Amino acid sequence: MELEVNKNKTVIFAVLIIILIATPVSGQEMMPQELKKRVLSAWEKYIYWPSPENAREIANTIPEKWIGITIDLSEIFYDEDFKILEINMFSGEKEAIGVIYKMKNISDAAQHEMLNYELGYLIRINPRVFLRELVRNRRYVADIAEIIMNYGSFAPDNRAADYERRARIKALESVNEKEFSEIKEECLNVLRK
Repeated sequence: MELEVNKNKTVIFAVLIIILIATPVSGQEMMPQELKKRVLSAWEKYIYWPSPENAREIANTIPEKWIGITIDLSEIFYDEDFKILEINMFSGEKEAIGVIYKMKNISDAAQHEMLNYELGYLIRINPRVFLRELVRNRRYVADIAEIIMNYGSFAPDNRAADYERRARIKALESVNEKEFSEIKEECLNVLRK
């Protein structure tokens, strides 16, 4: 009898192990090609009608956090249609900015850098919107320096990069709302180092 009970426990334990191994980790049930297909489908819809709702749909197809995979999104990044997203981002549309932040979760290193540059450039265009959206999307940013110190093709010791850094400081200093004072000081401290 005791042998039979131990045998049943062993079978149950083996079944549980198989289930655990076969069950995908939360957020990873989607394979890269399937995820890419969904993102590109939402992207095409956005390009056809660049509305906040369609931008939100793109953002909703992208995992909330990095899930250990990157997808080649060169069809988006190196297409002239990306300018539509940029324009909407620079105009302050929070959904478009949210797409940029979320794309960082699935982009490769080069695309990640480009997205950080786009977000950093928003500081000079609309510093208040930059701070508002940084607060709203902070969970997607491990280190704010990767955004605010990203000057694109300017080398960090270049005069053009120094000009850009000073322009970003001036833009951030122009924001006076108390709700942004803490994040503003954090950004300024990084820029002033």
